[in-house]
Amino acid sequence: MSQVLRLGWGPGPGDRMLSPGLPDLLFSDGAHLGWVTRDGAYALMEEAVHLVSVPDPTCVSISPGCWVLAQRTDSGVVVTRFNPREPAPERWTFPVRSVVAGSSWAVLDHGVERSVVALDGEVQIPIPAGATDAHPQPWSDRPGLVWVQEGVVYRMGEDRRIRVAGTLPSQPSQWCAGPAGAALFCQGGEVWGMGPGTAPRPMESLDWEGLRFAPSGERVLGATETGVEERCLRTGQLLWSRRGHVVPVGFGPDPILLEERTGRVHDTTGTVFASGFNPCAAARVGHRLYGPGGTAWDLEEGVQHWQHAPLHAEHLAVLEDRVVAIAEDMRLYDLSGEPCGRLPLPLDLETEGAPIHVEAMAAGSLLVELEDSCFALSLSGKRTPLRSRPLPTAQTSGRLRCSGPDEVPCLTQLDGSERPLGRWPIGADDAAIVDDRVWCWSEDGMLCALEPFAQHDLK
Repeated sequence: MSQVLRLGWGPGPGDRMLSPGLPDLLFSDGAHLGWVTRDGAYALMEEAVHLVSVPDPTCVSISPGCWVLAQRTDSGVVVTRFNPREPAPERWTFPVRSVVAGSSWAVLDHGVERSVVALDGEVQIPIPAGATDAHPQPWSDRPGLVWVQEGVVYRMGEDRRIRVAGTLPSQPSQWCAGPAGAALFCQGGEVWGMGPGTAPRPMESLDWEGLRFAPSGERVLGATETGVEERCLRTGQLLWSRRGHVVPVGFGPDPILLEERTGRVHDTTGTVFASGFNPCAAARVGHRLYGPGGTAWDLEEGVQHWQHAPLHAEHLAVLEDRVVAIAEDMRLYDLSGEPCGRLPLPLDLETEGAPIHVEAMAAGSLLVELEDSCFALSLSGKRTPLRSRPLPTAQTSGRLRCSGPDEVPCLTQLDGSERPLGRWPIGADDAAIVDDRVWCWSEDGMLCALEPFAQHDLK
């Protein structure tokens, strides 16, 4: 079986990805945009997307032309390495507790000690006894390690020579190595960093979460309280900044950002590389699907129905002529996607908890389910208690069921015989057949189309 699924990008015939939704990790390796979900790693080419199957990855290392992921299995930790443009995955299995891998070397955690191996040939790399207890981190793009002992930072490259890179004020709580021996350290709530061959220094105002190395290891892009900043890892100097609701993605070669409100990925000049990275629940009425990518879709035509993406919701429903988006409040849109109301949610989140399910009822109101109760919600924001949950509407022949997250991924037609339609390697929360195509979507905003009886097994 193939380890790679190739999807077309955007509307068109065959297997397609129309909206990626919001992934667990979004990045750029300097040449390609990529993202990671529970299914594995996606690589965006010019008109296609490659999915390399690595379910529930625990470790991700990115460098130009070489992506490495690790996953836990019953037999140990599997490390997968591939070139995103022409994926031909290589895999290694290590019977250890965990693995942190770069493009060349991997650090194996045996539980009582750590060791380092070169992936090519699986040759063990000797390291000092002190380094085995100091959580060494592999360089992302070539052979090498970084570790810290009592605040002293050490580097070891392919020549196996150990060098002192510098000192930190104290032992950091965590750190990661990047290209060419660059590294970042979480130091007492502050970020410190070092470029190739240089000593650590503070990276003022950067948050630890979401840091991205430039492919050269000379620069870092990170989030701040007000937006995003690019800093020099050699000097700590501020090179560029952007205020607003933006998230660092990477470099290509200039900084690349995700604009949260629109779901667009663009560079500093405004050039858009991709869109549809919007987290949103979904609601379907006939051949119209609302939610994935923050917008609306025409499943008969296989195209985006709205030209904008205003939707951001944990729960979505269509009631009468309104699309209702529920998160911290209740927002109403007409069927063209134009906002037409915003109301407070009649709910005490601290005492009652957040809604766990919302759907339209035949009585012209929304059913809102909580952990221990439920109520009806009108378009005017009025809450009416319900003694019990209304009976679910009957399933109609031709509906689809998606397998659960712990089962083999597949789609089954609910026509009495539950005839399997074929395996689907992308985790979906719901699906429908419209004009002989299967449309799959997730609560994270993903939307794909596939040929219904094709086998898409990934092993």
